Amino acid sequence: MGYGIHWDEQRMFTAMEGSRIQNVPEHEVFLGTPSEVWKILGNSVNRNVSLALGLSLRDAWLERSCDLSTACPF
Repeated sequence: MGYGIHWDEQRMFTAMEGSRIQNVPEHEVFLGTPSEVWKILGNSVNRNVSLALGLSLRDAWLERSCDLSTACPF
């Protein structure tokens, strides 16, 4: 139904469990109502995945970049 259910108990995940799933450091605090915190968690992307994507995009950009002294092939 579009929401996470606990694997061992008949309950929903807590916000703390959701932040652990998203690999958010334990010391970070979310401000807002529980529904706002779940919206933040639901719209977020795991930080390791974001970093890997950003690094691969940077590498692709640098491979295609040209020196100012030469003509670009594209």
